Amino acid sequence: MASPSRRSQRQVRLTVFDNEPMARLAEQRLRQEGIPCRVSSLHGGPGLWGTAFNLPHGIYVHESDEMQAREVLGLAPLE
Repeated sequence: MASPSRRSQRQVRLTVFDNEPMARLAEQRLRQEGIPCRVSSLHGGPGLWGTAFNLPHGIYVHESDEMQAREVLGLAPLE
């Protein structure tokens, strides 16, 4: 269970992937490093006909984990 201080932190979108499988791979890498995250489809939602598999997906982390997560995934740091 997340600590109370972590639960109250704002989540930020780290990056967007073209599809769910790529987002899930990034999610696994972050979790292996102990960085909690979530993946969310950016289009569609409940009632979407078909599958969200090939829609863009964002990956979100706590604001305090953003820099470490960027390093793990090899993303450029924010300026």
